Amino acid sequence: MAPNSSTPQSLRGDADGAQAALEVMLRPLSPRESEQLLLKYATDPSPGLRYAVAEELAKYSDEGAASALTTLFSDWSSNVRESALAGLVKVDRERGIRLLAAALSDEDTKIRESAAEELEYFGDKRVVPNLIQALGCDDPTMVRLTIGTLRHITGKRFVAKLGSTSAELAVARGKWQSWWSTAKETWPNDPLITGVATIHPTRIDPAPPFFMLDIDGHPFSLAGQQGRITVLNFWGTWCPPCQSEIPNFVQIDKNYKAVGVDVVGIALHEDSTDSLRKWCQGHGVTYRQVTPTDSFIEAYGQINELPVTLLIDGKGRIRYRWDGPRDYRTIRNAVDRVLREQSR
Repeated sequence: MAPNSSTPQSLRGDADGAQAALEVMLRPLSPRESEQLLLKYATDPSPGLRYAVAEELAKYSDEGAASALTTLFSDWSSNVRESALAGLVKVDRERGIRLLAAALSDEDTKIRESAAEELEYFGDKRVVPNLIQALGCDDPTMVRLTIGTLRHITGKRFVAKLGSTSAELAVARGKWQSWWSTAKETWPNDPLITGVATIHPTRIDPAPPFFMLDIDGHPFSLAGQQGRITVLNFWGTWCPPCQSEIPNFVQIDKNYKAVGVDVVGIALHEDSTDSLRKWCQGHGVTYRQVTPTDSFIEAYGQINELPVTLLIDGKGRIRYRWDGPRDYRTIRNAVDRVLREQSR
């Protein structure tokens, strides 16, 4: 993730820092000059800068901005993808609706949920078939959000409330599916929306090389992980959202270690390796732990808010980055996809 040599240092920080610096840089420029600069930085190696670019491009309404945002949705950074998803529909409503429809089947649970919420605002009847299909997922939050959006678009009152049990959600889902079995015969059908395919992250960048010792004194390096998928979880024992993810990573470690996947905790701001080891032993954290160097943190994007998780493939390339906690299915979906690619 080494920045371009022509990229100003002020743009090389985290998302917030890059966004503030970019706003200052754009202020004296004309709209055309600003957009040209944004399009240049849309492919920059820094994920913080790409996020800032996506936020700014949402203010334009031309083909250049729309194309760049479409490409940015294929980024490995979840922050960049979320910003592109929200921005494209402002730049080009039609392409944005199609992207939101595609995002309903995304492998990232948070992206799916964001798409369902956004579609409620726009109320486009053509996405109802996609929403009905999304009801088949096993994520209760997604089911509730999807039902809320369906209610808003169709006017039907089949309700799933916050806190509904699995049985109550199943009843509500059944009512929607029963209604749809008849309604679909006359419902507006746009193949460009109903036939839209899931869009996976396709941007790939080399991971910065590193060499450190884990808390047990064993070497841990990018070169040493050659051939294995590495899930790096930046976390802290003092961070509640980080703690909520621990069972997911324990499960990934248990289910996938034998097939070439290593989960490694990168613990930040800990008092000592001894206290970290004791905390992990007391909380069932079974996967490897490292306390990182400052240079490692800087190389991986100035990580200031936790948790952050990266997935590095067996060739030492970054394939995914999730800012904020993620559920088991999101991590599993990404691991499965990269494993399939490596087996070809």
